[in-house]
Amino acid sequence: VHLEEVGLAGPRLKAARDRAGRINLLKASAAPARTGSASTRSQGVPWQLRLDRLVLENGHIGWTDALPATQGGSAARLGVESLGLQVKGIHWPMERPMELQGAFQLRASVPSTPVAAAAPKGVQRGRPTPERRGKPKSAPPPVKAVPLEAGADAARFEFAGTASDRAADLTATVADLRLAGLAPYLQTQLAPVLDGRVG
Repeated sequence: VHLEEVGLAGPRLKAARDRAGRINLLKASAAPARTGSASTRSQGVPWQLRLDRLVLENGHIGWTDALPATQGGSAARLGVESLGLQVKGIHWPMERPMELQGAFQLRASVPSTPVAAAAPKGVQRGRPTPERRGKPKSAPPPVKAVPLEAGADAARFEFAGTASDRAADLTATVADLRLAGLAPYLQTQLAPVLDGRVG
C-alpha cells in the first residue's frame, strides 16, 4: 500500500489511570486471542505500507491520573492542546528512520494549598474547648487540584528529529513550563510547595 499524504484535523483523545493503576486505553485495546495455527497465519506476502507524509493539526490529548491521590497527594490533570505534527517517510516494515517535527501546548492542574478553617467566634485558636479536650486532632484537609482556566498561560513544547521502531533522535525545546503542574507526582517526596517556571 502506498499513500502520498494522510491528514488528521482536530483529533481528540482522553486517557486516564485509576487509583489501582489501570489505564483505560490499555483495557480498551486488549485484542482477542487469534485463531488458527501459526503455519496458517505465516502464509502469504508480509503486509507493507509506505506513507510519504502524515499531517496532524490541532490535536488534543487529555490525561487524568488518580494514582498520586492514593499516596497522599492529589490527582493529576494534564492537557496537550494545539498539537501539530508532521511525519515524513513512513515505511512498514521500517527500513529507515522517519522524519518528524511538531509542537504543542501543555496545561496542568495546579494543587492549591489547603487553607485552615477559621476558628469559631469566641474560641481562641490553639486552646481546645471543654467539648474538644482530650480528642485527637483531625487530619489536615487533603490538597486539591484546581484546574487552570482556559486563558491561563500554557507551556510550549517544540520538537524535531528522526525516529524508528528501535530508537529516536529528537531535539526538544520548552518554554514557560510551570512546575506546580508536576506537583501531584512530586509532592509526596517534597515537603515544600513546588512552584516556578522552566524556559
